Amino acid sequence: MANFFDQFDDQPAPKASGGKPAADGGNFFDRFDEGAPKGGKPTAEAPSAVGDVVQSAGAGIIRGAASLPDLPQTVLGLAETGIGYLTDKVAKGARALAGKAPLPEAEAAAARAAVKGGLPSPSELPMPGQTAIGALEAATGKLYEPQTTAGEFARTVAEFVPGAGKTVATAARNALVPALASETAGQVTKGTEAEPVARLVGGVAGGAAQAFARRPGTAERLFDAGAGKISADEVTAVRSLMDDAAARGVALTWAEALQQVVGPRRLGDLQRVVEGQGGLSEFFAARPGQIDAAGQAGLDAIAPASPSSARSGEAVQAAARSAVAATPEGQAVIRATQAAGPRVSPDQAGQVIQREMRGVADAREAARSEQGNRDYAAARAAPERVGVERTVTVERPGEPIITQPEGAPRFTDAAPRPMDPPPVVEASAAAGPESLARFVARHGGLRLDGDVLATDLQRFNIPGMGNVAREGGKGIDNYWRERLIEAGYLRADADGGAARDITNELLRKLQNEQRGVPSFPIDSERQAAAARGRQGQVTDEYRAAQSQAESSLDEALSRAGVPPESLSPEIRSRTVGALMRGEHVDPLEAYERTVGAMREPPAPYVKSTTVTEEIPDVRFGQVNPQPAIDAIDTALGTAKGNIRSALEAVRRDLHGNRPDPVSGVRETELTIDGLHQTRERLDQVLREARKAGDGVMVSRLQSVRTALDEQLKTAPEMAVADANFAANSRPLEPFGGNTPLGRVTQRDPETRRLNTPAEQVPTHLEGATAAREFLANATPAARNAFAAREVTRILDGVSGQGGVTAERIRAAMRQNEDLLALLPEARRRLQRLALAHQGREAVERSPLGRIAERPDMKGAIDALFPVKPVEGSSADVGAAVGAISRSNPLAARELVRTYLGTEFAAKTKDLQSGANQAGGAKFAASIRGNDLAGENVFAAIRALPDGERLAAGFSRLLDIFEATGTRQGVGSRTSFNNEALAELRKGGLGGEANKALATGGLNLPKRIAQGIEDWQAGRNVDRLAALLTTPEGGRRLADLANAKPGADTIALLHRLVVLGARSAGSGSREDSGPLQVKVRAVP
Repeated sequence: MANFFDQFDDQPAPKASGGKPAADGGNFFDRFDEGAPKGGKPTAEAPSAVGDVVQSAGAGIIRGAASLPDLPQTVLGLAETGIGYLTDKVAKGARALAGKAPLPEAEAAAARAAVKGGLPSPSELPMPGQTAIGALEAATGKLYEPQTTAGEFARTVAEFVPGAGKTVATAARNALVPALASETAGQVTKGTEAEPVARLVGGVAGGAAQAFARRPGTAERLFDAGAGKISADEVTAVRSLMDDAAARGVALTWAEALQQVVGPRRLGDLQRVVEGQGGLSEFFAARPGQIDAAGQAGLDAIAPASPSSARSGEAVQAAARSAVAATPEGQAVIRATQAAGPRVSPDQAGQVIQREMRGVADAREAARSEQGNRDYAAARAAPERVGVERTVTVERPGEPIITQPEGAPRFTDAAPRPMDPPPVVEASAAAGPESLARFVARHGGLRLDGDVLATDLQRFNIPGMGNVAREGGKGIDNYWRERLIEAGYLRADADGGAARDITNELLRKLQNEQRGVPSFPIDSERQAAAARGRQGQVTDEYRAAQSQAESSLDEALSRAGVPPESLSPEIRSRTVGALMRGEHVDPLEAYERTVGAMREPPAPYVKSTTVTEEIPDVRFGQVNPQPAIDAIDTALGTAKGNIRSALEAVRRDLHGNRPDPVSGVRETELTIDGLHQTRERLDQVLREARKAGDGVMVSRLQSVRTALDEQLKTAPEMAVADANFAANSRPLEPFGGNTPLGRVTQRDPETRRLNTPAEQVPTHLEGATAAREFLANATPAARNAFAAREVTRILDGVSGQGGVTAERIRAAMRQNEDLLALLPEARRRLQRLALAHQGREAVERSPLGRIAERPDMKGAIDALFPVKPVEGSSADVGAAVGAISRSNPLAARELVRTYLGTEFAAKTKDLQSGANQAGGAKFAASIRGNDLAGENVFAAIRALPDGERLAAGFSRLLDIFEATGTRQGVGSRTSFNNEALAELRKGGLGGEANKALATGGLNLPKRIAQGIEDWQAGRNVDRLAALLTTPEGGRRLADLANAKPGADTIALLHRLVVLGARSAGSGSREDSGPLQVKVRAVP
C-alpha cells in the first residue's frame, strides 16, 4: 500500500491532477442529467466555471468527511515521514563528515526496514476513510476532479469544512483561511516536488495566522483574568442577578454581579481602576436614582406608604388587640370572663337580694303567724285547770237595831247650829283641772290608727269617760293638735301657731299618765298649786280652833262633873260650833244653851241590819300569775322612778280590766289570753329599755317576765304554742333588730317601703360574718346575685391602672379569702380567670402583646424590630405579624413597610458630598448585617398575605443592593492600580504591530510614545467599560465557564495538526474518473 509520505521520496511522485476518466467508468448521477448519452458516458463539453466550482466543492466535502476517521493515521504518517526525513539527513551528514559516500537507496531502505521491524506501522494500515472512498468510487466512479483553478480552490475549501466547527459560521470561518492558504501554496508550487510541503505549510500557517488574529485583546484578557475560574451554574446565577436588577431599573456591572454570586474577584479591582479612569462615570451617576426607585417599588410591593403614622399606629394597635384576643390564651380569658358572670352593679344586686330576702322573711313570718294563730287559739281555749283560793265578803241579815228617840235628840231653832264644815278658799273651788287623759277621753278619745296602734292606750280606761283610744275616735292632726294647744295642755309653736307634729309628745304624756303621772293644763297647774297652799292654811286654822273649843268644853264639863264622853255627838257638835263661832265664851253656857233648846224625844224605831262576812272561795282559771306578781312586789320594795312606774304598770296588767262580779274588785288575771297580752306588753317595754340602755329596768322586768313565762308554760297548750313560736322565730332572728339582714329587709310599717336603698344593700353584707349569715338564709337567686356582685367588686378592685393581671386577681382573692371560702363557685371562677390571664400575660409579653399596649407606630416597630434582637425572636415576630395580618392585613403591611421605609430613607439620604452611591448597600447591610435582625424582618414579611412571594422579591432586592456594595472605592490598592494601568497601555498583537509601524521601529521622543500609550489605555478603558456593562461581558463569562484548562492550546494544536493533515492530502489525487455532479442553471 502506498505511503502518504512516499511523495517526499527521491522518486518523482505521480501527478495529482489531470487524470482522465476511466474508459469504462461512468458517473452514477449521469443517468439523471438531461441529454446524457446512454451507457453513462460523459460528454466532451467544456466545463463551466460555476459548475466546476460546485462539483469540486461537492467532491471536496465528501473527501473531507471521509478523511476525518483517517486523521490519526495521517498524523502518524506525517510524524513518521518527518522523523525519517530527519534521520536520513542526519545519516547523510554523518557519513559526509566521515568522508563516506551516501548509502545507496536500496541499502538505506534496508536499514530503515531493519529499524522498523517486521510489523507494519499504524499509518501503513488500511485507512477507513480511503477505503470508504475507494468503495464509493468503485461503485459510482471516481470523485469529481476540478477542471479550473476556481474549482481547485473550491474543492480545497470544501475539504476543510468537515470538522471545522459545530455551526455553519464557525466552520466557514475556520476552514476558509487555511484552505485558501494551502491551495494558494499548492498552486504556486503546482507540479513540483515542493507542492505537498507547500500545501502543508500553507494550511498550517493560515490556521496559525487566523488563530493569532483571533487572540483576545488586552481588555478582554484583563476581563477574563479578573473573572477567574467560574462554573456554568455561577454564570447562570450572575445572569439571573443582572436580569433581575435590570427588571427593577438598577444597572449592575458584571463585576458587581459576579462578586455578589461568587465572592471577591479581581474583576472588582479592575472595575475600580476603570472607574478611576472615568470609564464608568455616566453609568454610576444614575445609580442613586435607580436605587431609590427600586427601593420604593420594593417597599410599595409590601404596602403603599401610609398617609398618617398616627392612624396607622391606632389601626395596628386595634389589630394587635384583636389578635391577642383571638389567640387561644385570649379566647381563654374571654371564656373565663364570661364564666365569671356579667358585671353586676350594687343596685342590681341589691334589688335582687332585697326582693328575695324580704320574700324569705315574709314567708317565715307567715309560717310563724299561721302556726301561732292555730297554737294560741288552742291555748286560749284550754280548760281552766287552776284554782285560786280567796275570801269573799258576803252579807246576811243581822239583828235589827231599835233606836230610841232619845238617842237622837232634836233641837229647836234656838239651839246653836252644828259645827260648820271646814272653810274652803274661794280659789280652791275652781282648783280642780282635768288631767290630759280625762280631757281626751271626755271629748271623744284618740282614733285607733297609725302610731296609736303601737301603744296600749285603747286599754287606758277613764271611769265614766271611756277609753283614751277607741274605734271612731278623733285624729291627732285634724283635731287634737289645735284643740289641746288651745286648751293649754300643749305649748303653742314658737310663732304662736299650731302647725308642728304633736304625735310623739301627746302619746308620751298619755302613756306617762297611764303609768300614774298625769298632765294638766300649763296655767291651771300653777293656780291649783297656789290654791292648795291657801286651803291648807285655812284648814289648819279651822282644825286649831276646833281643837281649842273641844278642849275647853271637855275641861269645863269635867269640872262640872259631867263626863265628856257621855255627850251626844249632836250636842257636842252644836256646842263646839257655838264656841268656834264666838257665840259664847264660856263652854258651860254654850252647853246649857244647847241642852235647853232640845225637843222632846221621838218614838223609837226598828232598823234591820246586814251582817258582812268573809267566807272562803275558789276562783278557777287557766294560769295563775301569782309568782310574777310576787316578783313585782319584791322589786317594788326598792324600785325608784320610772322603774317603779313600769313595775306598777305590769302589776296592773296582771289584773283584770273590770271588777270581779263576785268580789267587786279587779282580780288577778287568770286567762291565757290576758296574760299572753301582758307578756307581749312586757316584751315591748323590755325592748324599749334595752334600746334605751336601761340595764336596771331590764333586769327588774326580766325577772318578772321569766316568772310570768314559766307560769304560762304550765298550761300544756301554751307551752306547745310557745315552743312552736320559738322554733318558728329562730329562722326570723337573722332578720330582726340591727342585724345585716334586718337592715336590708327592714321596711316602713305604713308605706311598706324598704328603708335601705337597694344600692346600699351589698355594703351591709360585706365581711365573712354577714355573708355567712346571709348565705345561710339566701335563696338561689339572692346567692347568685351576691356572688356575682362580689366577683364584680373584686374584679373592679384589680382593674385599676395597668389592667387585670393574674397576680392582682390572686392578691384580691387572698384579701377576700374568708368571703370566697363561703362562695366556692365564685372562687373557682376567679381562679380560672387568674389562670387564663396568666396564660395571656405570656402573649402580652410577646411582640404582639407589646404592640397591643401602645397606639403609636414607633412603639410597634420597637417591639417587632429591636436594636438588639435576641436569638429565636423571629418566630415571635412572625407570629405577631401573622396575627395582626389576620385581623387587619393592611395594618400589618403598613407596619412592616413603615419600618423598612424608615430604614431605607435613613440609609439612602444624600451625603454632604452629593448623592449617596452606597445607600442601597447600606440598607441591605442594615437588614442582613445582623442575622437575627434579618431573620426578624423576613419572618415579618413571610407572615403577610402572599408573604413568600413578597419575601422572595424583597430578598432579591437586597441581593441587588448588596451587589452594589461590592463596588470598591476609587483610589485604593495603588499597586494593583499601577499594574492594571500598565496592562491597559499595552496593545494586542495588531496594536503592537501598528505601534511599531507608526514609529518605524525607532525610539521616538518620550512624549510621543507616552501619547500612543495613553491613547491605547483610553481604548482599553472604554473597552473594559463596555465589557463590564454590556451583554458581551456576560458572553465572555459564559465562554470562560465552558472552557476547560488548556483547552485553547489543545484546540490550537489540534487545529494545526488537522489543517496540516488536510493540507498534506489536498494535493494528492488518484488517476481515476471524477465523480461529477451536473448543475444546471435555474430557469
